This record gives sequence, C-alpha cells and structure tokens, in this order.
Amino acid sequence: MNIMHEKTARIKYIRVVDKFISRAFSLAKVDDMDFETFKQKIDKFYKEFKKTPKVELYSTYSNMQHSYIDMVLTIANSDGKNYEEYKQKLIKEANLLDKHKNSTSYKKDKHKTQSFNDGY
Repeated sequence: MNIMHEKTARIKYIRVVDKFISRAFSLAKVDDMDFETFKQKIDKFYKEFKKTPKVELYSTYSNMQHSYIDMVLTIANSDGKNYEEYKQKLIKEANLLDKHKNSTSYKKDKHKTQSFNDGY
C-alpha cells in the first residue's frame, strides 16, 4: 500500500512541475504583459506549486526542470529592469528543456523495410 502512495505522489508532483513550467513558458511568450502582472501570476502559480509535497527525482531532465523553476522565481523576485531579456532567456531555456525531453524518447526507424537486403 505504501508503494502505491509513493507512486501516486511522484506522478502528482511530476504533473505539478510540468504545469508550472508550461504556465511560466506561456507567460513568457505573451508580448504585451508588464513585469508586475508577470510577477503576480508567477507568485500565484508558485503558491499552487508549493501545495504539493516535493518528491526527489533522479534524472537530468528533472534537474533541468528544477533549475528552470529556480530561474523563473529569481526573475519574478528581481526588480524587472531587464524584463524583455529575461523573457527571451525563459523562452530559450524552456525550448532547450523541451528539446532534452524529446531527445530522450524512443524514435522508431522510418522505412526500415527499404534498407532490407536479403541477397537476391
């Protein structure tokens, strides 16, 4: 019974982390948002994020996610003078995060039968 509780807690935490990152990424893509609105929304999202107990995940992707979350929180707690540069940095890091996630997934070889040579 305890193993199932650990699995559900882990899955819930992973979903909450993904949700926070996707929300922060969406905010960074909005062109006409000022820094104060960005800061308020990130604070709201972070309060929801903190409701879920933290679960230790041991992978490079989860480490990258946590560094992205730390970067978002650092930017939200800054003075906002270089907000446009910060937005570009958030977008770039989120794209790198997605690229890393997609590179670890299995990719099937397309047209595998075309390279088959049976010797006839």
